[in-house]
Amino acid sequence: MINFFIHAFSLLDWLESDGLITTAKKRQLLAQAPLSVSRDIANAAKHRHLNRPSRPGGIALVREYAPQRNREEEWVVIGAGPKTTIADLATSVMQELETLVRELRAMGR
Repeated sequence: MINFFIHAFSLLDWLESDGLITTAKKRQLLAQAPLSVSRDIANAAKHRHLNRPSRPGGIALVREYAPQRNREEEWVVIGAGPKTTIADLATSVMQELETLVRELRAMGR
């Protein structure tokens, strides 16, 4: 799952370096969750710690007991607004990226 966040963040770098999105557009996307959280997860995984979190206090991935979902445990993200499962965060990131791709296609890119 961590690799998903690394690649999602890298995709924005690739789109920017290929001239498909501007630096301003990339900053706009990364200024809001869920992509800012994705960036923090990617950078923390890549560098083994996070020097400059996108949000005060940073984020943490924790394993939590989850009997309400008929699971023994699940991974959740805390510190980035309301607690969310890592799977739900990945879904939100994917939706943001799909919206971006639709915008790029509509512009003929």
